[in-house]
Amino acid sequence: MSRAVWPWLIVLPLTLVIAPWIALQAGTDAGPLEREARAIERSLRCPVCEGQSVADSNSAVALEMREEIRAMLAEGKTRDEILQYYVDRYGAWVLYMPPRHGLFLLGWIVPFLVVAAGGWVIYRWLRARAGTRPPEPGEPRPGREEGPPGTAGQDVDWQRELARWM
Repeated sequence: MSRAVWPWLIVLPLTLVIAPWIALQAGTDAGPLEREARAIERSLRCPVCEGQSVADSNSAVALEMREEIRAMLAEGKTRDEILQYYVDRYGAWVLYMPPRHGLFLLGWIVPFLVVAAGGWVIYRWLRARAGTRPPEPGEPRPGREEGPPGTAGQDVDWQRELARWM
């Protein structure tokens, strides 16, 4: 190994150990009120940003919402009261986790139904595939017999063949 690689072999493991430790130490100084405010911020969608929570957004609306959340928590309001305040103000779409009733119930049920339907299709496909096996070497392939159908040596069940194709 060259001399330029050795420092990286020391720095990389130290970084992988020390960086998470520093992050944990920085996150532990918040009180319970601050932790609850951050949890509420993460569960609310920013009204003006696309795909960002209030905690992740730096828009003026998100900053104002963060201040309001902390003020409401200081007044003694509960998480549910704060979330309901924002639902009344912006609508149910402001919640990252939609309610489990009404039309929103489809958002909870449809993904499971799609996965179940996909599993059923794969199951049926595998069962149908297991019923057909490739012919052994030297064994004639079905449908490849010599001569026209119905000749000697060929017993064709036309009803079964017709049902198979319909």
